[in-house]
Amino acid sequence: MATVTQSRWSRGNDVSTVAPGMDVVNAKQGGCDVMKRSLFAAAVRGKESIIFPQPLRADHRIDTEGSRTVHGIQRSVLEASSTSSPQLLSTQGTPPDGQHQAGTIETSMPEYSADADFNWPFVSLTQTVTYLENAQERIAQVITPPTFVSESATRAISSQSQASTSNQPLRRIKQLDPLVAYFPSTEQRHLFRHFLNETASSLVVIPTSVEKNPWLLHTIRLALGKPYGQDVYHDAFRTALISLASLDLGMKCSSTLQHPDDNTMYNLSDDQRTTALELLGIGDALNGKHLDLNAVDLSIGTTLALAVRDRLAGCQDWEEPMTIGSNLINGQGGPGAYVDRRPTLQTRFLIEQMACEDILVFVAPKIMTWDNPWLFWQDTGGNTVGSCEQAKDEADHLTVVYGWSRQALQACARSMILHDEHRQIGSLKERHLKYGYAVVDSNIKRRELLLFNRSKQLTEEVQTLHLQTMLSMTTPRVIRSVSCLLICLEVVILSSHLGQELNQKHIQAKVTTVLDMVDEAMTEGTHAGFLLPLVWMAVCITPDKKARVQHLFWELRQHYYLEPALMERLARFDWEYYATASTDTWVDEMRNTNTYVPVF
Repeated sequence: MATVTQSRWSRGNDVSTVAPGMDVVNAKQGGCDVMKRSLFAAAVRGKESIIFPQPLRADHRIDTEGSRTVHGIQRSVLEASSTSSPQLLSTQGTPPDGQHQAGTIETSMPEYSADADFNWPFVSLTQTVTYLENAQERIAQVITPPTFVSESATRAISSQSQASTSNQPLRRIKQLDPLVAYFPSTEQRHLFRHFLNETASSLVVIPTSVEKNPWLLHTIRLALGKPYGQDVYHDAFRTALISLASLDLGMKCSSTLQHPDDNTMYNLSDDQRTTALELLGIGDALNGKHLDLNAVDLSIGTTLALAVRDRLAGCQDWEEPMTIGSNLINGQGGPGAYVDRRPTLQTRFLIEQMACEDILVFVAPKIMTWDNPWLFWQDTGGNTVGSCEQAKDEADHLTVVYGWSRQALQACARSMILHDEHRQIGSLKERHLKYGYAVVDSNIKRRELLLFNRSKQLTEEVQTLHLQTMLSMTTPRVIRSVSCLLICLEVVILSSHLGQELNQKHIQAKVTTVLDMVDEAMTEGTHAGFLLPLVWMAVCITPDKKARVQHLFWELRQHYYLEPALMERLARFDWEYYATASTDTWVDEMRNTNTYVPVF
């Protein structure tokens, strides 16, 4: 005797059945419309599970060979014992050969649609999470499409099961992992699930639910667009994501290792990083600049994942993916032109996150300019995203991931542009000192006057924005994060561009305010995002504050989401040296101490 479990797929009271050999398109008349719309292909775990839909297309058919085929990968659906012949499933109607056969589904994984952000025709992520809230155990594996069996077949099998007294072993249904099509090894599939379950939640500073995590909302559909081996850009993006997951595992295991310098997961992450960059290089060699928009998104996503990975790991070669990503965006006409050509939320997430990573480096931004109208866009309701009226809405991914507002990000970009102009003027003055050309002196004076005026203007903008932030209706966590950033910008502008001494009382009062905010945040158990203001203020302190800054560094070191050895090097670095040394000198010093990395 053999038994087979009945499976249904329903929406409301609609229960669908499919007969072998029937087209999915034609099966709609038999109540299979909902099956045509979606078969769920993946869920991560627990009440915060995500189910990613896998639609059946019009060319999908039900075969009768007893195996499930997905992109050439065949798995047995029924594993029969050696002593029993297959028990075939009865369905509504009889196949031409008169045999009742086990129906299995031949599917093709869906390709990503550029319109998915606006017209995703399946059960929503929110509905999925709500449905799973009452689950009593965490779903530890991906859910696979069910086998559809009719009511009559179920009654026949049930009656046979009750009448039989045989002790023959039961057949069991083997589940096919849909991720097999995307990741060739078991290890890679486990790492991808780790990214979904653990890593993505560590990449945001504002705690958020799974269905609102922008790293999941805007990367997973893109990553699962085409199966392994079919497109170099998809493979590069997936490899970058699991490189980030490997680093995350290594960071969380580092404190328990006897020899943390030989962390296997770090080595694995390095190898995957190298592979992702090599795949991008292969794609560029094949296509040059003639990329379709989806390939551009995948390339930007790859460089973004690697940029975040390098920042967290303290990788001294962090400039490579950042350069590739910024050149790619500018090669598309800049961020504004590209988001106009591809106005999806996914593309905006990738572009804007790359802009944030670009701000964290030590030179002028390559993606953002002085004015960035593309950063302030209107949603479907006509509201300007990033406006003060929107400040209370934490759905903005810039706020969720970095704790920043869009106005603060633009102010930061402008400050970095002024800082780079100040550096260039200083370098020109030093090189021209022994020549004394009048035309060069005139050029230097004109540029210095322009820098002074723009610095005063930006200082007033930052002060106004800080006041608006303090009066906004957003949460204290966001107010504190944005305020720290804005005060740091003001201190840097006053001291570096407007020539005010750091030891003046009004500047040191601002430094103390930032240190107080960082201290309060850590006292409340909030650490993410406060390393950057602490580093900036460590450069600006007077000697009487050095002991306090050192204490804050060591307190932050114990809880910060950063490679532990890097965090310790940052805590030990003499940041006062940064304030007195020239740019070239402190860059060399940071490289020598392995601390020349973007800081957040």
